[in-house]
Amino acid sequence: MESTDYGFIQQLVRMNQKEFSAFMDVIENTYPKQAKINNVQRGMFWLSLQKYTLDDCMSAFLLHCETTDGEWKPQICHLTKFLKTSEESIRNMFNDFFRRKDVKDEKAVAIYNRLGGLEMHKLPEYQTKKLEDKFVQLYLEEGSRETFAALPKKLKTKLIGNENND
Repeated sequence: MESTDYGFIQQLVRMNQKEFSAFMDVIENTYPKQAKINNVQRGMFWLSLQKYTLDDCMSAFLLHCETTDGEWKPQICHLTKFLKTSEESIRNMFNDFFRRKDVKDEKAVAIYNRLGGLEMHKLPEYQTKKLEDKFVQLYLEEGSRETFAALPKKLKTKLIGNENND
């Protein structure tokens, strides 16, 4: 039953085609004078990025723009580098709970407690691994929400193409 719930969560947070298309438009519009990404490249971007959320991809793209490589349109490896790095550090944080280390990150502590807290320490390793994956997903999702929420309304509207001007 646990894996079914986890699979449902995974489906909810994955990027869909419409979001992917909007993301690729942001990349193209950020670098209008550089060569357009062709269909084969778009396909490779899709295959590599579809398992992440739009917000995670946008965060990785923003981090790319802040590097010395940021003057050039990103390649897939430039984006996945940031996506994987953050995931590894989150996994390490989750494992710190099991090593009885003091975790200072309030968001991590809240998610850890939501998933069961100390009760998770009694679970078999295969269930703990599933909870680790869920912890990473929830942490990234929460961070993405915070990042996106902090953006000015005009920029949000421009990025996602929402014409609703409440």
